Amino acid sequence: MLLSLLSSEFLKIRKTKVWLLLFVSPILAGVIGSTASPPMEEGTNGWAFLFMVMVPVHSLLLLPLMVSVFSGFICRYEHQNGGWRRLFSMPVSRQKVYAAKFLIVYGLVVLNQMMFSGAFVLVGAIKEIGELYHLNWYLNAWLVA
Repeated sequence: MLLSLLSSEFLKIRKTKVWLLLFVSPILAGVIGSTASPPMEEGTNGWAFLFMVMVPVHSLLLLPLMVSVFSGFICRYEHQNGGWRRLFSMPVSRQKVYAAKFLIVYGLVVLNQMMFSGAFVLVGAIKEIGELYHLNWYLNAWLVA
């Protein structure tokens, strides 16, 4: 039952512009990260500086907006013309409907985080910061976010 709800939710958003919104946050954070210049002191870790510039912009400013926009896109069809009443008059439980919507939004957020990670590594490579020494630290921070 949950798989059929997930497939119906995916069909609803398949041809919407929500897929273009996945790129907004990583691109904006990447532009801000590429314009920031690290201090010229010896021994400064460029990756840590880039992380401290890009992550707050992404996680504190853009990610909450993206989550709310994703949720709005997922629930848009049900808000039109009494769709919630029709949906809950069907033989599906509310918990499964909400779980399906939550999993779709969660998947979109995971894709957004993966694109942000790609933008982080790409900006670091463009700025020629060097090797990503603390890859384990970065992966742990990504999993926490």
